[in-house]
Amino acid sequence: MFKYSFDFKFKVVKYVVYGKHSYREAARKFNVHQEQIRVWTNRYKTYGKNGLIPKPIQKYDGKFKVDVVEYMYANHLSFEKTAIHFGLPSSTNVVLWKQMYDEKGARVFA
Repeated sequence: MFKYSFDFKFKVVKYVVYGKHSYREAARKFNVHQEQIRVWTNRYKTYGKNGLIPKPIQKYDGKFKVDVVEYMYANHLSFEKTAIHFGLPSSTNVVLWKQMYDEKGARVFA
């Protein structure tokens, strides 16, 4: 079960995007951390409504993880922008993969 429903996330995003309210205002009104609202809004702007639909847990192979980290470095992207680019459900994966890559190099994913 997911913490926030699609309908709730869409309502919050519409409040920000179409109501021209700040993340802070939305956070106060809906009692959600403004960083979470920023993530939902960015995903909506990139993928439309589909960006707000929870994704099932997936397994990623080592080559994909290396490709993600190297793409992030090559394009000077944030964790969140990298996750959105690759359609990952969370930037947390990118953070962990980067840490592993930085500590052990690409071979850690072999």
